[in-house]
Amino acid sequence: MDITESNNLVEFTIEDNCYINGKFIGTTVAKKITVNILNPNNSINLENKTIQVYTGIKIGETTEEIPLGTFIIEKPDSEETEEKTSFVGYDYMIKFNKEYVDNNTYPISLKEYLTNLCSQVGLELGSTKLVNENYQILGNPFTNHEDCKTVLSKIAELCGGFAKVGRDNKLYIINLNSTEYTKGLTVDEVHRMKVSEINSTLVKYFSKTQGIPSSATIDGNTYMKFKKNNMYGEVNSLVLRLSQVEGENDTETDEASITANGLTEIAIEDNPFLINSEERKKVIKELWKALKGLKYLPFKLEEYYGFPYLDTGDKIEILDTEDTEYTSFVFEHKFTYNGAFKGLLNTEALTKIETQYKNLSSMKTKFRKVELAVDKINGKITTVIEAQDEQETKINQTIQDVNGTTIEIKNIKTDLQNNYDTSTEVSTKINAKAGELNVEIAKKVNNADFTSAQILLRINNDTSEAKIKADKISLDGKEINLTAGNTTIKSTNFSVDKNGKVTCSDITATGGKIGGFTLGTTQFSVNINGIYNYNIFDARMIIASLLGYISNDNNLFDVNEDGQVNIKDSQKIVQVTQGTGSFTKKISGTFQINSTDPKNCITVKRNGSLAVSIGTGGVNSKFISAENIVCGTQSTATNSFFGVTINGQEGTVYAESYNNLSLESIKKNINKFDNALSIIENSEIYEYNFKTEKDTEKKHVGFVIGDKYNTPNIVKSNNGKAIESYTMSAITWKAIQELSQRLKILEEK
Repeated sequence: MDITESNNLVEFTIEDNCYINGKFIGTTVAKKITVNILNPNNSINLENKTIQVYTGIKIGETTEEIPLGTFIIEKPDSEETEEKTSFVGYDYMIKFNKEYVDNNTYPISLKEYLTNLCSQVGLELGSTKLVNENYQILGNPFTNHEDCKTVLSKIAELCGGFAKVGRDNKLYIINLNSTEYTKGLTVDEVHRMKVSEINSTLVKYFSKTQGIPSSATIDGNTYMKFKKNNMYGEVNSLVLRLSQVEGENDTETDEASITANGLTEIAIEDNPFLINSEERKKVIKELWKALKGLKYLPFKLEEYYGFPYLDTGDKIEILDTEDTEYTSFVFEHKFTYNGAFKGLLNTEALTKIETQYKNLSSMKTKFRKVELAVDKINGKITTVIEAQDEQETKINQTIQDVNGTTIEIKNIKTDLQNNYDTSTEVSTKINAKAGELNVEIAKKVNNADFTSAQILLRINNDTSEAKIKADKISLDGKEINLTAGNTTIKSTNFSVDKNGKVTCSDITATGGKIGGFTLGTTQFSVNINGIYNYNIFDARMIIASLLGYISNDNNLFDVNEDGQVNIKDSQKIVQVTQGTGSFTKKISGTFQINSTDPKNCITVKRNGSLAVSIGTGGVNSKFISAENIVCGTQSTATNSFFGVTINGQEGTVYAESYNNLSLESIKKNINKFDNALSIIENSEIYEYNFKTEKDTEKKHVGFVIGDKYNTPNIVKSNNGKAIESYTMSAITWKAIQELSQRLKILEEK
């Protein structure tokens, strides 16, 4: 159905704009149409319909038309009367008002990314060449349900222009200052064309030049009101930056132009593709090439004779009433047709921006950088603060993502000593995430690990873990409590269980105490003090000391603690062993292990004197009490035992032989011995039991030393309390010789 001025069309107005909030770079404004029609009985319903708008001239039966665009009509204004209805529509730019769905494979070029975006909304990319078209996008930064128009806006920023849907319903990125598109059609040239030529030329030009329509010269004959402002430009500074951090920017400048004309700067802020300086540097050169030197006249034309072939971004020439010529661009174009064309052209000046740069040098600081990178592609925010002078670099970096936060602080210092550079790096790294906190510090010298320390707190399933790693660990608290739960301490060669049991394969200690034992560099010692539990051997030693067999020891043998050693002390021991008494005597001394005394490696001292020791030479003791003593050797040839056995219970000694030393070299006062037979004749032999034996036991035969008994002194020991077996054997030997001599004499008679 055609609606024309000859039937139902009353009026239509088209509004086109590329300038929003003080900028044109990155804008994505849809062209708007308002149509007023006669609509008797509501017979025409354009709601949600797509309409195509043309203007032209009808010659005879032929109509020559110029397309003004395709629009999607919204719901009509309900305030209108039934006979007249007003409809509002927008061009295909509104197709981008849908949630963006990422379906790209990364990395991907900027042009391919934009082509895919257009396909997602059902449009075709009309631009054949884009600024930064080969820039590689590494991932998707749009993860917060952004719409396609937001994505398109950020792509247009990377191209240094704005996005428009052309009259052929294709998407174009428009650059104002592109030298590629310098040829246009003037108004005079248009006037000399046939309408069919204009139509054909516009369509062809439109498709070939990425949406830049013809140029025009507008003079005083075509407008009623003309207002102009100061010239904007030329652009001599471009800044790509993060608005959250002062000084976090990358720049291109024309210093000569700044000096001559003052600063005119274009800033592109917070583009999600440009998450750090590295990414910004990849695009800034091409952007600078597209924007450098841009200048135009901000102006406003009211009530001018509308030129329907003008579009936003068109370059135009304007003559004032004095025929002074100015060059500008179309930012806002509004024209109305109600039987005749009239319109408005308006071009605002871009906001001049002056960015404060942190790139000044001083004697102390030669470089300082503050960077905040918001990486929506990987869901990560990175903050870097860096300062550098001639000898030292300091870096503080914080990385945040959905898993946690990592803070890393580095101090790198270079010292020049003896013509050699020494680089020292000290760093601290803190990694915090749910269920884990890891703190690490490290030092490197000339990039080689020197020392490090770590504290790790972590929850693993249903258990928690704390880990400390360092060259030295100091615990300065008054108490370390390990009593909670089943606490254990473990290492490669050392462990302590919940009951305090220590297992260790290698321990070194040079001081302090363990279980009351004092630790020294070479000694391990403890004082001894307690009740001395005597046994039957002690009773025998007391008797032996009373008989003079062994030396007396008043401190040890005075069991009754009456100041003397006698038979009562021995009897007291016998009573206790039989369960009719108890010991009360305490003995004190020291126990010591000494690694520097080979003879006395282990010693026990009483009253400062040695009681017993064990060393590399064997056992050394003043007294040895034992029930049995066995010593000797095993014959490997006959598998038999040779040695001495002492049965303490029997009081007997068993041996293969008993040898008395008899070498001349150890003797003196050597004389022949006679009268052995008379000694034997004048002695008496008895049978007896020892008092420690029962009366029913086998009786012994031998001498008895005492006043009532005739025992020769010559066979007694030096102390007169024992019999010398060797002496007795020698006297017997000699007596046999004397008997043999007597027998020979008798035989001779």
